[in-house]
Amino acid sequence: MKILAGADVSCGSLALHRNNMQEASPLKVRESLAYGVPMILPFMDTDLYDLDAGFLLRLPNTEDNVQSNVRQIREFAYRMQGRRVDRRMIASRLDQRRKEQARLAFFSQILESRGKNP
Repeated sequence: MKILAGADVSCGSLALHRNNMQEASPLKVRESLAYGVPMILPFMDTDLYDLDAGFLLRLPNTEDNVQSNVRQIREFAYRMQGRRVDRRMIASRLDQRRKEQARLAFFSQILESRGKNP
């Protein structure tokens, strides 16, 4: 909590490509955003993929994602100094109750399609 409270930016997982992953929803991204910390995302985040916001810096999901984007990372970090994410922009995307409702609705659809829902 102390580290995130004092951070200007946080970085999502940098090496998902090594596991042949293009999309993820890591806890560290959610925790950072919950503290209002702007994010560097070098992969497609399941909940944020279509969010166009100045507090997200998107990088390619490649081995050289940091090395090839040092200038953009530095500029982003300086631009975000002392800033925090407007939680209203992300709350509905990360709300666990909303996600659980969607998950239950999904399972209900599956059961209904199989004729097993009471």
